[in-house]
Amino acid sequence: ERRFAFAVIEAVKIHPGFLEPIKKYCYDCGKSFKPAKVATVQSAYDLINTFVLDGMPEDETRKLTVVEPNKIIWEKVKDTHKEFWEKAGGDIELYYELQTLFIQGLLEGSGIVYTNKENAVFSLDSQA
Repeated sequence: ERRFAFAVIEAVKIHPGFLEPIKKYCYDCGKSFKPAKVATVQSAYDLINTFVLDGMPEDETRKLTVVEPNKIIWEKVKDTHKEFWEKAGGDIELYYELQTLFIQGLLEGSGIVYTNKENAVFSLDSQA
């Protein structure tokens, strides 16, 4: 993540126009890893956990607040990304914007909607 943060931030410093292709790349990258079908919000949550690393396994980085058949909501307890982005001279908001695009690509066509509220509360909702 340190290298990713540095690369993104330096590219945008070189030319702000590089941000849009980076955003598209993150979305397209998520799409390239999406499975044929994501049937439930639980499977979507598990899929996100597979791709979006959030600290070490023993770190408590999130707390599930709602677990229902059509909805999962979790809160950020500890931010494991902020340190890397700040050390690279960037804003953590950019990380979460790129992460959201990756996840939206990963879930494209699934009928499951991912939302990020102020980088603190995250949710998955089934439109079924």
